Amino acid sequence: MLPSVSFQKWSGMFWEQKYARRCGRFFALSWCATSATTIACKQTLALIDNIIDSTVKADVRVGIPIGNLTSQLFANVYLHELDEFVKHGLREKHYCRYMDDFIIVHHDKEHLHRLRAKVELFLWDRLRLKTNAKTQVFPVGIFHGRALDFLGYRIWTTHRKLRKSSIQRITRTMKKMQRLYSEGRVTLYRIRQSLISWLGHAQHAETSGLQERLLSRFVFIRRGNSDDEKL
Repeated sequence: MLPSVSFQKWSGMFWEQKYARRCGRFFALSWCATSATTIACKQTLALIDNIIDSTVKADVRVGIPIGNLTSQLFANVYLHELDEFVKHGLREKHYCRYMDDFIIVHHDKEHLHRLRAKVELFLWDRLRLKTNAKTQVFPVGIFHGRALDFLGYRIWTTHRKLRKSSIQRITRTMKKMQRLYSEGRVTLYRIRQSLISWLGHAQHAETSGLQERLLSRFVFIRRGNSDDEKL
């Protein structure tokens, strides 16, 4: 998790445009070939090659499969060069990437604009990637800026909150689980799994009051059973 003290006045926020579709097959296969010098297992290399080729059509020579764990692995492997470039080439201290979303934080707005141009040039020349229309440079602050929306949080220089969409989503989920439980179609164990996952995310923001309200709001009752059950 990003410590709030590391954020300064300006943030450059970047989204790489449709990584899975833009990732050139030539470059992916180039990585696979390069890996042959460090990965001794031929079966592993063959598996990687098959995964990359599994959705390639004869008339489309870009793209990798999405929706499985390999897309996350490939994103980190493919964008490792970007990490090296920003951290060691540009020597930026406040850089963070998760999958294909990344931010750079700096106190100088013009510096961030120059960085943006260098990063976008690197992405295209080396990886054949483009940043999308949401890429922007903006101030982060309560009075003279706005929150940094990143990894499901709204982040200021002093505190963090959850995205409103996250709160709305867990509320809808709990209402659905409440109905399914009353019909005998889901167990408390399954409900707890969903809730614990969300609480693990929520605990990194200022949500103690929110968590208490959420937990006290939902009571689970089986039809034909007069005993209330709480999580």
